[in-house]
Amino acid sequence: MPQIIDLIGLATLLLIGGLLVGLQIRNQRRNVQPAFRPINAYAKLRTFLTEAIETGRQVHFGIGTGSIGAEDTSATLAGIQTMQAASTTLAAAEKPPLVTASDGTSFLLAQDALRDVYKTVPGAADRYDRDAVQMVGVSPWSYSAGASMLVHGEAPIASVTLGEYGDELLPVLEAGDRVGARQLSGTTNNNSQAIPFVGVEDAVVGEEVYAASAYLNPKRASYVASLQTHDVMRLLIIGALVIGSLVMTALDIFG
Repeated sequence: MPQIIDLIGLATLLLIGGLLVGLQIRNQRRNVQPAFRPINAYAKLRTFLTEAIETGRQVHFGIGTGSIGAEDTSATLAGIQTMQAASTTLAAAEKPPLVTASDGTSFLLAQDALRDVYKTVPGAADRYDRDAVQMVGVSPWSYSAGASMLVHGEAPIASVTLGEYGDELLPVLEAGDRVGARQLSGTTNNNSQAIPFVGVEDAVVGEEVYAASAYLNPKRASYVASLQTHDVMRLLIIGALVIGSLVMTALDIFG
């Protein structure tokens, strides 16, 4: 039985990887602008980025309290991708974004992602600052304390907290509110999804967290392909549930 479960998991990973690569290649070849469902929070986020460039103030990105290689890997990657997509715009600003992490692997990955952005954007390499990404805590609540102090001290024009968060998110949102930062927040943690709605005006919920990078940079095929892969997998899971229910019902009726 464990071997069958391992095979199913491997097949699922291969299917997701194949979909992601295939959709990315198709998007690059067709160069078609996808149609996205309007999400007001992400429309406002683009405005925040423009204001940051105009005023010379920083934008804070919290990539969550999750880690790479754990159950919350996808949420952590979503936070890093959001920061990376937004930094493509912010690379033209005088100051780099301010990024906070609570895990060593996510910290290193975020640092590499930001470095790649500044290498890719023409004329931005000299403005890259390795200290822009900071590991402010090694546990959820120590991260909360460190990120809150950093936001309060730096007073960014906006604070974006997307990823895996629990109750530790609330102090970070309160710190942003105290300094008057524009805020956007969302978590994939089912037990804490009410916190962004209480703490900020612009909140995203559940799967919308994974869509941020594609909304910010729709011309990048990998971001769009990732979002499309989520949609395809969701349809496949729903279809499997429906078919499984019909099969079980048929077996109960006809024995």
